[in-house]
Amino acid sequence: MLRGFYTAASGMLSAQYRQNMLTHNLANAETPGYKADQGVARSFPTLLMQANSSQAGNVQNKQPIGSLSTAVYMQEQLTNMRQGDVRQTGSATDLALMQAGTTDNQAVLFSVATENGERYTRNGNFQTDADGRLATASGYLVQGIDGNPIQVDGDSFQVESGGTVLVDGEVRGTIQVVFAENTNALEKDGDGFIERKRGHYLPPMAMKRSPFNCNNKHLKTAMWIQLKQ
Repeated sequence: MLRGFYTAASGMLSAQYRQNMLTHNLANAETPGYKADQGVARSFPTLLMQANSSQAGNVQNKQPIGSLSTAVYMQEQLTNMRQGDVRQTGSATDLALMQAGTTDNQAVLFSVATENGERYTRNGNFQTDADGRLATASGYLVQGIDGNPIQVDGDSFQVESGGTVLVDGEVRGTIQVVFAENTNALEKDGDGFIERKRGHYLPPMAMKRSPFNCNNKHLKTAMWIQLKQ
């Protein structure tokens, strides 16, 4: 009987973790560049139960009773890095990375300098800071391929297909864009940023400009899962 309580409790905990994850996805439904999380649940090995009875001559008679499920747990939480919805924003400083030609397990990301080191993001909702440098909405500087910030001096800059930034025809730098061959090498780091796991390297690649924001919120899917539970 107690074993049944443990099994039920593990199921409730797993459902709670999943509910928190879906709630977080819904809360960020309008966050530019947000990538939805998906949970993977797994059960512990199933036990095969049998009854032992002794017969004459100390012969053991084993009678199968049935299987017993022990517990279930949330094995891991994965981030869905597929290309999301794209829309016009009307802002000259907004950029988007189009993942044409990539698989669902690959990703293209902007590189940003933070106080914790280099981080990555799909959020192209950029702006210019007080010094005229290209930055994220939270003030972190967008990195160029030389590791330095990009001086744009306003929103009247142009970005070529390779990521080169031009102001009145003058080259101001090239936006650093990296390619993740396997998104399992990435993990979220808060504030819309992503970091690479230790031992993984993200090589740079070319980019294309498009004044859009991307979001793979999957709002209908998340709401359907919520209502289904």
